[in-house]
Amino acid sequence: MTRPPPHASPQPGGAWRDALAGPRLVLARITGWLDLLLEAGTSLALAAIVTINASELAARNLANYSFVWGYEVNLLLANWCYFLGICLVYHRNVDITVNFFVDLLPAEPRRLWLVIVNAVGMAMLVVIAWYGWSLIEIQRFFRTTTLGIPQQLHTFPVVIGAVAMMVILARQTLDILAGAEDRSGSAF
Repeated sequence: MTRPPPHASPQPGGAWRDALAGPRLVLARITGWLDLLLEAGTSLALAAIVTINASELAARNLANYSFVWGYEVNLLLANWCYFLGICLVYHRNVDITVNFFVDLLPAEPRRLWLVIVNAVGMAMLVVIAWYGWSLIEIQRFFRTTTLGIPQQLHTFPVVIGAVAMMVILARQTLDILAGAEDRSGSAF
């Protein structure tokens, strides 16, 4: 009886899973770095929003003074916080999902369904990134009224977030194909 080579996986479909190991590792590292960068960026944006608003409240109540620039800066920081923060939520699997019907499926159809859902999600994100970039090109001539902030800066987080979400979905899809845990946390 011949033994399988030491690098071959003894389980069925093991060669497929072994082939996914390299790309999964690369995407795991990329999404790990993305998570750190996005957390730092969104935390700084949120801290700045809270600081600006607290300062605005103090200035209005104590000195009857208002920061003219506060609204525009808050709006810009909030865009960055929202559109990049949702990537953190999705990467960490802390979004709200209803898995009742998906959990009723056997393992293989569930895996196929989750891959299809992720593929549709990635296609949608490609469209968002495409149109977001088109909007950025249109906005190059426009600035905000008070501070003259380029309008493009309000749309960049949408495009960056869409690309980051595509990377996250790609990693989750490879994990599903490799038989790792799905988004509901149940193992295949």
